[in-house]
Amino acid sequence: MSFSLLSDAFFITILMIGLRIISALVFIKDLGVKNTTLFGLSLSMPLTLLIATATLAYHNHTIDSYWYTVLVTTAVLEVIVVMLGVKFINSFDTRPLIKHERFPKKIYPLRKDFPTKGYDFEKKWDPETIKENVTKF
Repeated sequence: MSFSLLSDAFFITILMIGLRIISALVFIKDLGVKNTTLFGLSLSMPLTLLIATATLAYHNHTIDSYWYTVLVTTAVLEVIVVMLGVKFINSFDTRPLIKHERFPKKIYPLRKDFPTKGYDFEKKWDPETIKENVTKF
């Protein structure tokens, strides 16, 4: 792959994602900035459609092999960029795990030492006694 092919594919990728985020700005009052961006990114996955369109155009001799390769590379790049973008935007969600109001204090079900077979909530929280109940992977 040449540099010009990758730069063309990257330019088209950024253009497609940007247009979708701009079109999602219609919902910014209802969704807020973060959810509007995520909504715009969720619309940015036309992998099958873009490849199908490029394949039809290539077989009908409307585009040459260079632009066919650029469009297929664009589809792959768009999926990668959108997936990383969604992961990056959602990584800043620092809300704590919502537990039931009667859930015992200082018991954290997402910890590694929490027993996978359940926990007797009548006992006191003691990590040393729980370690024997934890399933080793």
